[in-house]
Amino acid sequence: MHLKEIHIDGFGIFNGKHITGLTKGLNLLYGPNEFGKTTLLEFIRRVLFGFPPKRGKSNQYPAINGGQYGGRIVCDLGTNDYLSVHRTDGTHGGQVDLEIGSVVTSGQEKLNSYLGGISYIFYKNVYAFSLNELEDVKSLKDEDISDRIYGAGLQLGG
Repeated sequence: MHLKEIHIDGFGIFNGKHITGLTKGLNLLYGPNEFGKTTLLEFIRRVLFGFPPKRGKSNQYPAINGGQYGGRIVCDLGTNDYLSVHRTDGTHGGQVDLEIGSVVTSGQEKLNSYLGGISYIFYKNVYAFSLNELEDVKSLKDEDISDRIYGAGLQLGG
């Protein structure tokens, strides 16, 4: 599964943003400071794994330029099928709806099955990380991450 499109209804500085042209393999985001790179990265993570509780200490990235909080990501499943993941504000990480062709379903558990059971921490540290996070060696000490990296290197699945 790989990302094909990003549609941001409202998240941080973004409103009505549609990004296409993402390819299989490595996609690199670059630009000047305060351009929205971290905001975009966090949007992808949160659509896939849920919005954090409002009472927490993490940046909520409110939709400061308008639009409904949330958006969707379109993923190529590698089987000539496309999965559209749409997440909006709500309890327990927000409402997540999934669409493949004409089949519509919802729920984080169903999305997790498409993600292959990977955790947020694993995704954050292996698939979608910032330069600052890459420099933070402590983040790679999570047992789940090291097990999966070693397993992938040995082609043991996961």
